[in-house]
Amino acid sequence: MILQTIEQWEIKYIPRERNQVVDRLAKMALERNSTMQ
Repeated sequence: MILQTIEQWEIKYIPRERNQVVDRLAKMALERNSTMQ
């Protein structure tokens, strides 16, 4: 797991409205998973 190889990391909340690219990627992944079932 990548987090185990990094000594320090930070989790930072960013609202969907400010991160539309990641929001779109997450929606695409969810849609893909639902069609594969």
